[in-house]
Amino acid sequence: MNIIYHCFGGAHSSVLAAAIHLGYLPRERKPTGAELERCPYFDRQKTRDHGWLWPMGEDDEGNRVFVLGRRNLAPILNRAITGVANIYDIDPRSYLFVDTLPLVNQWMKMGGLMSRGLGISDFGRPFVHRGVIMAHPQMAELVKETIERIKKVKSGRASGGSFEIASKLVGKKGSKKQHGETHDSPPVEGVPEQGARKRRALEGTPGQVALADGTLEVSQPLNVEMERTIPPGLIPTAEGRAGGAEGAGEGAGPGQREERGGSPKVFYHCYGSTHSSIVSSAIHVGLLPLDEVPPSRQILGLDYFDRVKQSQIGTPIFVDVDDEGSEVYAIGVGWGKDVLEKGLRSFLNLYDVAEDEFILADTLTHAGLMTRLGGFLSRRLGLVRLGRPLAARGICRDYQRFTELVRVIKQGPSGAQGNPSPGATS
Repeated sequence: MNIIYHCFGGAHSSVLAAAIHLGYLPRERKPTGAELERCPYFDRQKTRDHGWLWPMGEDDEGNRVFVLGRRNLAPILNRAITGVANIYDIDPRSYLFVDTLPLVNQWMKMGGLMSRGLGISDFGRPFVHRGVIMAHPQMAELVKETIERIKKVKSGRASGGSFEIASKLVGKKGSKKQHGETHDSPPVEGVPEQGARKRRALEGTPGQVALADGTLEVSQPLNVEMERTIPPGLIPTAEGRAGGAEGAGEGAGPGQREERGGSPKVFYHCYGSTHSSIVSSAIHVGLLPLDEVPPSRQILGLDYFDRVKQSQIGTPIFVDVDDEGSEVYAIGVGWGKDVLEKGLRSFLNLYDVAEDEFILADTLTHAGLMTRLGGFLSRRLGLVRLGRPLAARGICRDYQRFTELVRVIKQGPSGAQGNPSPGATS
């Protein structure tokens, strides 16, 4: 099973939870600053690292543990990954997302802003240390609930895939325990005491850690800045496979490359999956013409055009199947295009979904000001009568841009990879 602890930046609370889960940090007492510094990725993630699943290690039960920085995109990423997992028949019992952000306190926020946001880690890290040590009791409880949830998922008594697992712990953030009292909770069932075994870190993890005889051994310095953008073990090989896909764990089940085959699935994405991505998808499957500009009334007649709600952003919308057998979807990514793209790629790579089996196509960069203004008026301000026609007129003005994009995407993954996106990225 793949366990993904996630928070805003993937540098503090998610790392703390994953480290407790794997035994890198003690559960029966609060860690020291030196112990925190020896944890992989602790206070090391940069903005460019957000979205990737970073492997922390493997626990005694064979569950692989990851951390993820997803900014403020949990609901969108939840809907996107859950939807794409369903599309590729990935067993929801094979993965579990655990949100650690609700347990972040003000010390962690201040320290994280100074250290990771402003780059003054020497000043911000002491604040982070204080906040993380204060949050340790609640995080240990979260890990305990996670381990119990894993057992229930594997036995069929609970569902996996959830981003919400321990919201009841949020109310304990202001408890006395968090503000300095000794944490005397019993050992977490299912996770041996620190030093009881050798912890196995995933091969290729920067700062790989092994725990032997009760001591942490760091294979390389952790005070160096991370240089890779793609997480080690998840870098596609020449064959397009994820290098870390072997041993995806129990429940990987359907979704193996040899069982899928067929044409790649196409995901056109924009901010809200309601304008440019819907139009591009419609052009791709022949619902709109490829060689001429349609009247705006034809665009207004499309299903979902200017009709997707804010609460639906991230959910893949099936449009149709093209002549080559490729399923075509529209998906909204909010302001997190780069995070969502990385998250989807690294998640699919966990299940051996190769890069040539899906295409992610950014359509927002092809939308002009009129389309964006119309969408803002209609979807954000509720001025539908004013905004919807304006968005459709903008689509007509920029129609050639969308047809050019679709022609490139229809060439397949090789053509899509070489597609330059005009305009500013979202």
